[in-house]
Amino acid sequence: MKLWINVLAYQLCWWLLVCLGVSVLSVVAVLLSVGLYLSTESGRRAKWWIILIVPAIGIGCDSALAYWGIYGQAWQEHGIALWLCLLWVVFSTLLNVSLKWFQEHLFFAALCGAIGGPSSYWAGAKLANMTELSLDSLQVLAVVWLILTPTFLYLCRSLFRLEDTDSNHRGEQCS
Repeated sequence: MKLWINVLAYQLCWWLLVCLGVSVLSVVAVLLSVGLYLSTESGRRAKWWIILIVPAIGIGCDSALAYWGIYGQAWQEHGIALWLCLLWVVFSTLLNVSLKWFQEHLFFAALCGAIGGPSSYWAGAKLANMTELSLDSLQVLAVVWLILTPTFLYLCRSLFRLEDTDSNHRGEQCS
């Protein structure tokens, strides 16, 4: 999958999910984005694992943060929105395409995550007419993303390397 297609697909899904929530249009965009990501030839098993593991961890973290009141009263009572869960699925498609460079530069990934993660939440909260995030909430998100970003990238790199090793061993056994 080309880097620019991956970035554009993610941005389209981000805007649709944040502005429209779970709508037919946003769900179709998510399905197309994920389908396009999975349709490329390399690392199919690793991609499936990334699409399962990363959202599970992300949704778990967001659920805990919502429970602790980081996102405001409404989310504390009702839990995180479905559109945010779908956004985690689409985010997972970035890790081995447009964010791949960061897999070998985890320190920079942590710094960018600490800035980019809270910025995305802040913008999403503004656009979705949610409660404005407090400075304390943004600081908590910065720490969470400081940890999650390099962790996800390391996981992605490891899964793809493991799959490459497995496929090389299978090729040796067949010859």
